Order: sequence, then C-alpha cells, then structure tokens
Amino acid sequence: MQLKIDLFYDPRIRKLKQTSNGHIMLVIYLYMLTLALENDGYIIYDTHFDNLGEQLSFSMQDEKKSDIEATIAYCVALGLIQVVGMQQQLFFPDFAAMTSQYKQLTFDNKYKGIKKELSNTPGAIRQRRYRANKKIKMEVLKNERT
Repeated sequence: MQLKIDLFYDPRIRKLKQTSNGHIMLVIYLYMLTLALENDGYIIYDTHFDNLGEQLSFSMQDEKKSDIEATIAYCVALGLIQVVGMQQQLFFPDFAAMTSQYKQLTFDNKYKGIKKELSNTPGAIRQRRYRANKKIKMEVLKNERT
C-alpha cells in the first residue's frame, strides 16, 4: 500500500486528529486501510459477528469496539469511508486512487527492468560497442583535420 505524501495535511485527517481521541481514531483508520488491502479497498462484513464493529475489534484485538464504531461513524461523516450495500461493506475511496498509482508505478518499474534486461543482450552490447567505436573514430578524424 502506498499512502499519499500529503495524507496528514488532508483537512479530513486533520479534523479527525482534532477530536478528543483523534490519534486513536487515526490509528484505527490506518489499520482499517491495511485490512482493506485484501479486498481492493473494501472491508466486507462477516455474518459470524453481530456487526462490523465487533468484527473489526476482533481483528484489531488492541482496540475497543466503541472506539472502532466511533471511528467508522466519524470517518463516514468526513467522507473517508463509504458504507456500501446492505451487508455493511466499508469502501475506502482514497484507497482506490492510491492503488491505481501503485499499479502504474509497478508497471513502470517492470517495464524499466525488462528494458534493462534487453539492453544487456549480446546484440545490444555489440551495438553499443559499434556506436562507441564509431564515435571515437569521428573524434579522431575531427582532431586530425584541425
């Protein structure tokens, strides 16, 4: 997961931190973001639990159910989280933007790696040597004329 550089300057995050237990809420929000990695930005409600807050408190272990439910409610109000459907799925809209940037960076890095591998083939090496020798010969001829 790649977070935006200005995540902590986002007015919604700053407002989240200003509440009485804002730092706890921020930690819970970041933890929920990491849980959403498994399902492309969604946290899906498991029906074995009474509600989503109970499910997340079981997953997080250290956090209280009341803090998690308060964080979800506040983040929904701020637009950091969207509740989707009747099954109480949580969607993180900023997460979708972050993953698309990450996928583009991954593609670019793979392309650079393939390009580098291709540049080390025997044919490419011969071509670079030929160009270097040609450039040296041109320099020598240029120096001889002057």
